[in-house]
Amino acid sequence: MVSWCVCAPAAAVPSSVPGAPRAANGWAFELHQVTEGREFRPEHRLRRPAEYAAVLASPQRLRGERFELRFRRNSGSTARLGLIIPKRLARRAVLRNLLKRLIREAFRAMRPKLPALDVVFRLSKPPVGPGPIDRKQCGTWRTEIDGLLAGLPR
Repeated sequence: MVSWCVCAPAAAVPSSVPGAPRAANGWAFELHQVTEGREFRPEHRLRRPAEYAAVLASPQRLRGERFELRFRRNSGSTARLGLIIPKRLARRAVLRNLLKRLIREAFRAMRPKLPALDVVFRLSKPPVGPGPIDRKQCGTWRTEIDGLLAGLPR
């Protein structure tokens, strides 16, 4: 099964493409195909404090330069993700949200290959200095996140 999701405005002007999907205000939106098994649904998330506590109590962990990944086996059929991005380490909401998006996207791409694990990513060191965020930093963070996910047991 293939589904579609609306992700972001395609342009700041109305689309001239005939038949392009339009929002209620007439603006065109990009449609991205979501392939089966690569979505990030509610059953792929840790939701309750007790679920987080169980994973954080587990001695199994991987550490990177900025992130710590804790994990434990779960009784379900799929891997689940939890995020801890403390405000004291990433003061700006824009940065916290960016880190969460990067981690969720990496997890979403790797989830079909992962066994039934509960995984919690925790930011352990401040990711940047006071300057603006650039693409090079985002690439560095994503590489670290991908490396931690690749280090999980299969």
